Amino acid sequence: MHTATSDRTGSRTHIGLLVAIAFLSRLPQLTSPHLLLDGDEAVLGLMARHLLAGGALPVFFDGQTYGLSTVEVAAGAAAFAVAGTGAIPLKLAMLALWTAGIIFHYLALARLIGRRAALFTTMLLVLLPAWMVWSMKARGGYLTAFAAVGALFYVLVRLHERPRAWLWLSAGMLTGITFLSQRLWLPAMAPIVAAAMWTHRRISCLLIYLAGVTAVLLSASGATGLSAGALFESPRPRNSELLASLPALVARIETNLTGSYYLWTTSRPGAVTALLARVWYAVLIALLLVQIYRVFRRQPLPWSHLLCVSVLATLAASWIMLSAPDARFLLPLGALLVMWLGIEAADLAPRAAAARVLGAGAFSILLGLGVWSSVEFRDYAYLWGDAPSDGRDETARITRLIDDIKAQGIRHVFSTNGLLQWQLMFYSDETLIARAAAEVDRYPHYVEEVDRALDDGLPIAVVGYTHTMRGIDDWAAPDTIVRIDDKYWLYTGADKNLLRGIGFYFLSDRPR
Repeated sequence: MHTATSDRTGSRTHIGLLVAIAFLSRLPQLTSPHLLLDGDEAVLGLMARHLLAGGALPVFFDGQTYGLSTVEVAAGAAAFAVAGTGAIPLKLAMLALWTAGIIFHYLALARLIGRRAALFTTMLLVLLPAWMVWSMKARGGYLTAFAAVGALFYVLVRLHERPRAWLWLSAGMLTGITFLSQRLWLPAMAPIVAAAMWTHRRISCLLIYLAGVTAVLLSASGATGLSAGALFESPRPRNSELLASLPALVARIETNLTGSYYLWTTSRPGAVTALLARVWYAVLIALLLVQIYRVFRRQPLPWSHLLCVSVLATLAASWIMLSAPDARFLLPLGALLVMWLGIEAADLAPRAAAARVLGAGAFSILLGLGVWSSVEFRDYAYLWGDAPSDGRDETARITRLIDDIKAQGIRHVFSTNGLLQWQLMFYSDETLIARAAAEVDRYPHYVEEVDRALDDGLPIAVVGYTHTMRGIDDWAAPDTIVRIDDKYWLYTGADKNLLRGIGFYFLSDRPR
């Protein structure tokens, strides 16, 4: 009884420490002048605001039939209810969801390698550069997938110890949630699920597991009105040039490990962050070599083998299934890599005192570099022109753009950038309504409202980034285009011909 109580107390202390480190390591970003929700984050922020105002709880990210957003939108709405609408409450809500996944990873590792080893291993995951930015990204499904996979990993560890019907059902439901959130996480967990099935080899286990998966998918189908087949449609094209794209995959691994990128573009990482990413890349290669050694020397370590297969499956899935070069599609890699290192280190440490000292030193160095890297992320910036030396506040800049538009009595905006319009609406609390070039967008109501304002002769504005003028300077006199803080440009008085000339499309122009 005393031992069980001590274990629970120790686990609570470790969890509290992990939560504190997760928050403190993100403070440099939360206090950075570069902190600005990107366009997709602004979409989710708008969804959370609509829910708080009495709207329906959404299933998927607006305009998609994938990217489960129910949990993230609900978390965002709860944060807005407590702290008001803004970027920091939304970021903290996402960090809380990600931290829940961290706790599940710790609990799973604690059952495999002990609480102390699990604590230090999970601390490495908290401080991993690959997740430093993405742990607070409100992007529809990514953080839900991370939390669900953490819970699934914990459930599967318990299933390997002792099967229970409710655990199999939970595993199935978590698999379904992962599929709906970000299906690229599935290859990471498939080997561990398969191993649990193989260990017990009961048809009842398989049936209960499939019942859990089916229940989640049917719930999503019923809530959205989508057919089951629509849920399985691939949202992204497959890679048809495998050999030619292999070098890009190799480079994408390092980009992912730096955590310094935005969509398909990269940001310059700090010196320590770049070094730490290379160290983790070296760890990946070393662990693969250790696997080869284990196979030839017949020194099995089941969980190490499973995590190795999970890593390889994740890399293969990203390589084969996607033509997109985005490093974010390798996000499952980080947790697998850290856990794999923890499993191997825990196996090696008891063999010799020298190994324990060497392992403790290596973990201390990795943790120290992780802390230093987290401070460097204060300079992380994804927008054009945001050099680390540029101390101007990005929120203040976009607020000035919004104020200039509203000062002219304008409430409807055409954005030449396909993501800027969401930022304008979020940061203006929807006192501005904006649309991009396409005549159909994630939320058609906005497009309709802006087009109606133009047709009714209401004043409208056209905005964009100064590094992509989109031909506006060919249509308008230079002195009529207002530049704001070397970041945005603003033009008023546009008509439909000018808008068509710079790339805007209208539903009314479609042939009937």
